[in-house]
Amino acid sequence: MTRHESRVTAFCLLFEYSFGGTPEEILANAAEYREEKISAFANQLFLGAVGEIEKIDGLIKQFAENRTFSRIGKVPLAALRLGCYELLFTRTPAEVAINEALELCREFNFEESVSYVNGVLGKINSSREQNG
Repeated sequence: MTRHESRVTAFCLLFEYSFGGTPEEILANAAEYREEKISAFANQLFLGAVGEIEKIDGLIKQFAENRTFSRIGKVPLAALRLGCYELLFTRTPAEVAINEALELCREFNFEESVSYVNGVLGKINSSREQNG
């Protein structure tokens, strides 16, 4: 499984998480219904993002452009959560983390969310760079 495919898996798990359920339930359901085993990287991204969800969601709320958190769609929210996690808690270069989040929006037919997700992640990244 490529790193991009692992991100797709983590994105799908985060999407499902936005509907409720524990990370353990979501992983168990995914393992039961997937043909391919969930990669260690996908697992790390999903559990890492969920583990930091309060901080991640706080930043999304802070930098959401004229949109309340509750009005962010579940697909862009999953992309934002994954991108923000990669920006803040991994060694993934910022350009890669942001681009992958944008690609996920495109792959799941949310082209209209690409500029929004790009703007929010760009602001989070700028803030991270300024604050060290």
